Amino acid sequence: MRARLDDTDLTDLPAHVALLLADLPPDPVFRTLSHASTTIGPMLEFARSLCTSLQLPARLRELAILALAGETNATFVWTQHVPISAREGIGEDLTDAERSVLRFTAAVANGATVPDDVFTEIRAQLSAREIVELLQVLVLGYYAMLGRISTVLDIEPSELYDGYRDSFLD
Repeated sequence: MRARLDDTDLTDLPAHVALLLADLPPDPVFRTLSHASTTIGPMLEFARSLCTSLQLPARLRELAILALAGETNATFVWTQHVPISAREGIGEDLTDAERSVLRFTAAVANGATVPDDVFTEIRAQLSAREIVELLQVLVLGYYAMLGRISTVLDIEPSELYDGYRDSFLD
């Protein structure tokens, strides 16, 4: 399978965008997103903030990302986040909070609203800030957007960030 859009040529991009991408692994999604050169910078900053500035525990974030990828058939996102999730210790034994995040994520991924019982359950497990952060991870679409871009444009899955995580977060 070949991606539907070619990678951008770094020499054709504005200098500040080329510099942003030069500091990252050759991520096929970010290279594709750089076609929209005016939005790639803010998107990368948002991605960085989702990994460095949330009160929501990284383990819950990663569990939600995997659940969203599974619900939306986003193989690219799944492949990127399996090794990250493993580092966060996600396994088969889940806590009540983790099970609530899974149910909440499924509801968010599959509908415009969340049933009252699911919201009541997540509200008992997470603070208001953590719920909004979880929604930012899921709905403001960062990972939903990456998943949909990768599926619509047939971008091959990769495990680039398994070794580049620290450089991306600096």
